[in-house]
This record gives sequence, structure tokens and C-alpha cells, in this order.
Amino acid sequence: RPAGKARGGRVIVILVGSLQAVAVSRTVDGQRVTPALDALAADGVYFPNAYTQVSAGNTADAEVMVSAGLYPLGSKPLSEEYGDRVIPSLPRSLAAIGYAPMTFHPNDREYWNRDQLYPALGFTEIYDKDFYGDTDVIGIGSSDEALFAEALPELKRKHDAGTPFYAAFVTLTGHHPFEIPADRQRLKLPAEMRGTLTGDYLVSMNYADLAIGQFVDGLKKEGIYDDCVIVVVGDHFGLQQPQMSAEDMAVAEKLLGRPYNDADRINIPLVVTAPGITGGSVVTRPVGQVDVMPTVAALLGLPLDAQVHFGRDALGGGPVLLGERYYLAAGTFIDDRRIVVVNEDTTMEAYDALTREPLAKPGAGADATAERVVRLQELSDAYVSALPKR
Repeated sequence: RPAGKARGGRVIVILVGSLQAVAVSRTVDGQRVTPALDALAADGVYFPNAYTQVSAGNTADAEVMVSAGLYPLGSKPLSEEYGDRVIPSLPRSLAAIGYAPMTFHPNDREYWNRDQLYPALGFTEIYDKDFYGDTDVIGIGSSDEALFAEALPELKRKHDAGTPFYAAFVTLTGHHPFEIPADRQRLKLPAEMRGTLTGDYLVSMNYADLAIGQFVDGLKKEGIYDDCVIVVVGDHFGLQQPQMSAEDMAVAEKLLGRPYNDADRINIPLVVTAPGITGGSVVTRPVGQVDVMPTVAALLGLPLDAQVHFGRDALGGGPVLLGERYYLAAGTFIDDRRIVVVNEDTTMEAYDALTREPLAKPGAGADATAERVVRLQELSDAYVSALPKR
């Protein structure tokens, strides 16, 4: 267990728009869909059974979870409901010991009330559309390539000055409807994938991977990489069954070797590299977005005894219990071995948490575990609502 091995390290957390595990470690006609992410995993640890837990706030919810280890709300974006609070978080804790808390997202900071959320989470350096302007716009903002290229000099300045940083990134290009300009497309789709949403999705994720690879190369060139804890994690799903045609579903089924289901939809990749981590490690136990913060804190040797959070160190031990809400009904949970989805009529469907294959029954104790996870989420809600206002 590498707890504390990255003490004093710089931290980079990358939330990749719409990135699901279905795109990672895949080949299409002999081409790797995510070669840069695959290479990063080979230099660190890969969690193939990570799960998104976002609610109504989507990416902004993911930002709260990975920064603070708190659950999103059940029906409203936390950023809009409680953006006026002082939220205990990893960037805030690190700022207290000399780190620069930085966040990079080329959208308008007022979107999802981030102009309030970022200060709530303790970020003091905010790089949004005011910073990126109209640099290399694709879709609704600057490209993923520009996101990282423009940020690298800012990180270098901190590094050269001896200032540790916590730098959070949110990529923008890879969101629905997954339209990447022809001159940026590297992945060549076979005929049966062309013109499908699933095919376009893979091309989009391949582009996001390109930008991450360029960024990692830049960090290495500038001598920053070896001092870093780097986390790459999907923010939320991109392939939603209601938006997928029969042809789209067929392409997804070909990728997986079985029908695409709800468990696949919430399955996202998580890759962590850091000093003290053995390259090429794979942790198969399920992990959620609420676990990112305590995992990074453990690597940095930062105690969390006095900080309320609802995750666990994914590189440590302890039982797994992760809650879902909003996109899946309250009570839906993930534990060490299963995903139990609560339907609107309170019946349950179950999937294997490691293979995502359907299970015949939810198994013993499912009702009690569903009630427990609802209670945990309610405790998180109550905690956030009770936090002081800024």
C-alpha cells in the first residue's frame, strides 16, 4: 500500500467529459481507442470497475465528489443549491499547507453556478473562458488540446517557483453529440461503425485521449511528471440507451461481447499514477467518484480524521458501498460483488460488479443495503446543508 509515498507531490485531477470504460483498453480494426490512457495505466494503477455517481448536476457533481468526497443531491445540482457554503475539500486542505488550488475548464464559470462552487471548494485560481477566450474552439468551448496546452505554462510557473499545486481539469470536447472535426479525427472506423452514435463516441474519446497524451508528454518534458499524483477519471456516461438506436446498441454489443446495459452505462475508467505506485497494477474491487479524494489524500499522507467524507482509500482495504441516485432510483447501490438497481416499482435488478453481467437475483441483504445507502446519502445532504455560508 503506497500511503504517504507521494507526500509533497503535485496533484493533477482530470475529469474527462463522457468517458466510459467501454472506450478504454479497446481496439478498433487494430487501433487502440485510448492509447495514451492505456500507457498511463501501465505507469500506474487502473481501476476497471469504477463507477460514476453523478446526479442532477452532472459534471459539477463529479467535481464535488472528487474534490470533497461528498454525495451529490438527489434532485438538484449541489452547485446551485449550496454554492454559497464553505465545503471542506482536498484543495482547501492542501491550500492550508501551501498548495495552490487551481481549476481549469474552458466554459463560462457561471455555468452550473461554478462561479460560486469553485470558491466553495476552496479553489482560488480559476481558469475558465475568461482565460481561454476563443482559442481553438470546438463545439461550445476551447478544445481539449487547448485546455491542456494553455494550462501547462501555468503549472510550470508554479513548479519552477517551488509551489506545489492541486490542479483540477474538466475536458469539454467529448460531450454529446460527439462531433469531432474531420481534421482532428485519428480513429478510422470500419464501415459498420460509421454514422452511428457509438462510433462517433469512440472517435470523440480517441480525441480526448490524444489531448491527454500531449499533456502527459508536456509534463514529462518540463520535468513535472515525476513529482505528480495524476488522476484521470470519467465524469459521467455518454452512451445513454434512450438516445441509442438499434444500430448503436449493436455496435456497443460488439465491443463488449454482450448486450450493453445500465451497469455498463455507469462504468467509468479511473487511472492513478503517483510516486510509490507500481506501474501496471490493476485493482478490480469496485470504486466510486467519492473515493477519489480519500485515495489522493492517502497518497499524500494527509490525514482526514477531522474531515467528513463518504469515500474510502481505493488503494487500501475496507468494504465497498457506493450509492447511486437521480439517474438510477434511490437505493441503487454497488458493493464488493454486485450492482443492485432499484426500479421505480421498487423491484430490483442485479449485475455482477466486476463483469457487469446480469445476475438472476439481487442476493441476500439487498433491501437492507439499499436502505443503508439511502441513509448515507441523506447524511451527506444534511451535512452539506449545515455547512457555514461564506
